[in-house]
Amino acid sequence: MNTTAGRYVLGFVALLVIVGSLTIAAVAIRRRFLEDWTGAPARLAELVSGLALLIGLLELLGAVGWFGFAGVVGACLVAALLIARRFGPLRTVAPARTPLEPPARGWSVRIAWLLALLGAATVFAEWGALTAQSYDVGIRGFDSLWYHLPWAASFAQTGRITTLRFTDVEYLTAFYPATAEMLHGLGIVLLGRDTISPALNLLW
Repeated sequence: MNTTAGRYVLGFVALLVIVGSLTIAAVAIRRRFLEDWTGAPARLAELVSGLALLIGLLELLGAVGWFGFAGVVGACLVAALLIARRFGPLRTVAPARTPLEPPARGWSVRIAWLLALLGAATVFAEWGALTAQSYDVGIRGFDSLWYHLPWAASFAQTGRITTLRFTDVEYLTAFYPATAEMLHGLGIVLLGRDTISPALNLLW
């Protein structure tokens, strides 16, 4: 499938709208139920809430055949609006020290940051090579070609996630969990092809 530059721009704008909508909703949820959380624990709670909301929306849309461009973007916008309205205006809460966020201690914090960055860079370097290879020669991993991407493409093409998909003589494959495939399917819905998939794997 040939995807034009305009289609890519539209897809990335839609991706920004989805991420922005989910961010608004996730922050509202976190402030409603965990208003005294700050720092990394608060961001983690927001990230988990946003992902859970996205997965829930994709499951609902896919169950009724609306797993498509307009359906997903519209559902994320409506969800963000309803959640922000339900939980009221976002209030600024004075940061409070909790057991989840110990007090900072000079050099120990700097050393911890340095070790975290070195660890992240090591993982990024190792997995980044595989991502670069996928963008260079295409996705050739066995599992990706076996059922991950065929399912994702089928979700995007049909708009449904409930149909059993048999991509192998092993019939039990059709009953595997498909959360990751839904997210890859979302990338295909937005851009018209699997361009986001290698980067999405690296992000995880």
